[in-house]
Amino acid sequence: RKFNFSGPEVHWLGMQLWAIPCSILLGALVFKANQMSGGTQLGSGFLRGRELWFSILGAMALHLVVHYSVLEIVVRPYSEVEEEDPIDDEYKTVAAYQPATHFSTNPVYCLRSKYILNHSPPQVMYSAGKEHLMKANSKIGA
Repeated sequence: RKFNFSGPEVHWLGMQLWAIPCSILLGALVFKANQMSGGTQLGSGFLRGRELWFSILGAMALHLVVHYSVLEIVVRPYSEVEEEDPIDDEYKTVAAYQPATHFSTNPVYCLRSKYILNHSPPQVMYSAGKEHLMKANSKIGA
């Protein structure tokens, strides 16, 4: 199976992993809110010691649970992606309607086609929006 860096699995993992920095940020917010509840001295907040640490860790854990729950209950039903049927077409068939192929996007192959193999017409380098300039050559599958 081929790995796709921008596929739905990677996107889903990114949304799940995003819960970690968000929970750390919430822990920092709890700490800062506690400091602001006290006077001007450092450590003069309402919560101190173990109570403060347990409050921070509890807020972080609560956020992780809520974040994952929202992802599973709200986001996942709307993010179902239909599986594409595998394409069993031959290279020539696909190249006829999809001009960006392995060969047309490879500058070395295009130069090789023109100067070394002397194809007529040679493989033209693919450029988005310039597909009309590409010439078909059934001998090389272009």
